[in-house]
Amino acid sequence: MKLIECYIENFGKLTDFKYSFSPGLNTIKQDNGYGKTTLTMFIKAMLYGLDDTRRARLESNDRKHYLPWNGGRCAGSLIFETDEKKYRIERCFMPRASEDTFMLYDVKTGKPSEDFSSNVGEELFGIDQDGFLRTVFLSEINLSGKNENKSISAKLSDLVGCDGDIGVMDEALELLENQRKIYRKRGGTGEIGDIKKRVGELERRIHELERMEEDFLLEEKELASIKASLAALYEKRRESEEKNRLLNIERLKKNYEKQYLGMKAAVNEEEEKLNSLSGFFKNGVPTQTEVEKAREMASSAKVTLSEITQSAGGELSELEDFFACGATEEEIKNASELSALEARLRADAERAKRDAQERAERADKLPSCSPGDLDSLTKEIILSKKVNRNWQILIPLGILTAVLLVGIFLLAVGIKGYKAEKSSLTLERARERAFALLGDSSLLRISNKDELLERLYAERALSLGALQLREECNMLLESSAALAEKADRILSEMYEFIAKFPLTDAKTPSDAISDIARRHAIYKALLDSRAAADKRREEQILDAKSKERAAFEFISRFPTLSERPYDEVAARLLEYNSLLRSLERMRASLSEFAAEHKIDTGALEANVIETLPQVIDTEELEAKILDFERAGALSERRLKALSDELDEKDGLCAERDELIAREKEYEARLSVILKTVSFLEEAKDNLTSRYLSGTKAAFDKYVSAMGLESGEDFTMDTSFTVMKNERGTLRQTEAYSRGTRELYALSARLALVDSLYEMESPFIILDDPFAYFDDEKLSRALSVIKEASKDRQIIYLTCSGSRKI
Repeated sequence: MKLIECYIENFGKLTDFKYSFSPGLNTIKQDNGYGKTTLTMFIKAMLYGLDDTRRARLESNDRKHYLPWNGGRCAGSLIFETDEKKYRIERCFMPRASEDTFMLYDVKTGKPSEDFSSNVGEELFGIDQDGFLRTVFLSEINLSGKNENKSISAKLSDLVGCDGDIGVMDEALELLENQRKIYRKRGGTGEIGDIKKRVGELERRIHELERMEEDFLLEEKELASIKASLAALYEKRRESEEKNRLLNIERLKKNYEKQYLGMKAAVNEEEEKLNSLSGFFKNGVPTQTEVEKAREMASSAKVTLSEITQSAGGELSELEDFFACGATEEEIKNASELSALEARLRADAERAKRDAQERAERADKLPSCSPGDLDSLTKEIILSKKVNRNWQILIPLGILTAVLLVGIFLLAVGIKGYKAEKSSLTLERARERAFALLGDSSLLRISNKDELLERLYAERALSLGALQLREECNMLLESSAALAEKADRILSEMYEFIAKFPLTDAKTPSDAISDIARRHAIYKALLDSRAAADKRREEQILDAKSKERAAFEFISRFPTLSERPYDEVAARLLEYNSLLRSLERMRASLSEFAAEHKIDTGALEANVIETLPQVIDTEELEAKILDFERAGALSERRLKALSDELDEKDGLCAERDELIAREKEYEARLSVILKTVSFLEEAKDNLTSRYLSGTKAAFDKYVSAMGLESGEDFTMDTSFTVMKNERGTLRQTEAYSRGTRELYALSARLALVDSLYEMESPFIILDDPFAYFDDEKLSRALSVIKEASKDRQIIYLTCSGSRKI
């Protein structure tokens, strides 16, 4: 079987990729990242499909790993040849394997073929996907990997098609191993180990509980002794407490009497303060409202009189100086009207000037010739036309009537008219004179006098319009000059009026007059306001004097000493009222205290202090009681803890007995499992040993071809594990350097291919497997690969020029 061509629509990073394979050796040397491994995995996917797995890691999930990076359709085709017949596989891979598509075509006919199913790889090679990867697919990662595979074993044993025997045997061994791990694992774990560990723990715990039973009896005796001592101490404390209670009653009575005398002294002190304040209010105690009202009247009168004495305002004084010239309101009004009139005249003069300029511009665009000159030329042309008609009519008539006298006369007139025609204005001369007057060359191209007359009439109308526009322009200019002159006279009057006032910052006369009018309006309003204010001021003075007298009459009732008499009265009033309320509460409390504690106030003496009886000190007694109580509590907790732990003894004994029985049962099961495994492994080794010799012979051939030791120095077991004979001792190849180890692995892999595929020789894929070879080992390996390519198709991928074949 050999590969012909592949096309990748999208697979991993490869997109729209095509490659044609040649027989024998195909070397693909590209840099890392080109997609060499992706190409090999595409070939495997075309033959075996992609596994449907839910593994999250990309390296364990080919479907997730190789779905297109650009989001396109994951699909492609592979053309291969087997049994001299070419086929094309087309597959499309979806996120779910159930949605994948597969088609097989006969390349020669182009029609779908049913020679192989979607499991084409296994049908071609007789091994599953795992076996394929372990034989014909060699890379740096799996070169030294495990070679054992149940489908490989089945094929080598000629059991293809009925490999269920080895498959079931492997599955049975795997199930038995799983069961064995349940009962016993390395390190003493597993169900049996766990049971033994638990039984040991239970034995130790039960022995510990047996010792606790003795401790429990001793603790009970100790607790009984503590309780007896506590009972004696409690009785002694009760007697001391009764004596102290009677003593405390006597001490408490004396203390109440001392407290009453202290409260009485405080009342007397407050009464003395109140008597002192009563002299201050001998003329009557005011309310707080009365004090605040008097304060407000005094303050209001002071503020009012202070404001009245201030100046009526500086703005009015300034305006009085401004209008010292004596200008009347009528004069100011007339000046404002003159300002408005001057502005209107200036605007009218400017508008007339603009209209005159507009008419002058229009007149300049019209003909400038004289209407009289045009009239004279027009008249000559008209007269010239009339004479011509006369002689043309009269000459024939004269000829017809020549025989008569009248005919002679008409003939004479006709002849005279003909002569006059000869001397009249011609069309050519008329056009030249019109051109001389108007300067328009188009006049020279007019073909008859009537057309010329129409042009002259039109030009005459335009000339008359130009004369009229110039006359209107002159009239407008004269009007503009007159208006400007009148505005100048009014402006002189305005300057004469403005000169009466001390203005310094006015920009224009109109601004100055507007400012004067504004100030006059303010001045008039201030004069009116001052008149009203004078009247209000008199009323405010009378009211302030009245408040001032009332406030003085109030404050004179009290002998104040401070500069703020109202504050002093308010403070003393607040203190007075506070003392009244305080005394009321203190007297009530004193009376209630005497009644509550049954104090005889009449017989009570001031010197109540005397030696009080001392109570019995029970501190030492309480300390002893506390010590015994703590000891008793600790003893009870220990007994409770011991009791709780002793309660579990029966359960622990039962659990121990049950576990011992279960351990015996598990030991029996494990013995059966171990014997079964031994029998199955022996049977498997007997079965696989039949094909081991052929694979070992192929391995010896490749080892010798690489120039290594003789193949006889190596052995191979039924798992394809290679070991070397070193001085009579078999050593696994893992003990050697990586390069040497991988040379052995390469020989083993090539030997497996020779043994497996005797009928259908497959291609071999080498994905840069020699990265760790030194120059010598690399040369040997490449030489063997080059030699092997003579018999089979080899696809060799590398990123290094030094490893290129």
